[in-house]
Amino acid sequence: RNTQFGYYNAGTWVNNVDINNYTGHVYIANRTAVPGTPSGGGFLYVESGALKYKGSSGTVTTIAAA
Repeated sequence: RNTQFGYYNAGTWVNNVDINNYTGHVYIANRTAVPGTPSGGGFLYVESGALKYKGSSGTVTTIAAA
């Protein structure tokens, strides 16, 4: 079974995360820009193939290099 997560942007569904239970992987698309700073919690995202996290202090941490 395939489960997808994303968001609506101007009425269009944008798929950013794909969890495929058949092959056991998670796909996160590259972002074209760093996300804004959240007021609480943080964002997990991919930039040029590197897995990154941006917390509420605005600090971006590279979790895994591309």
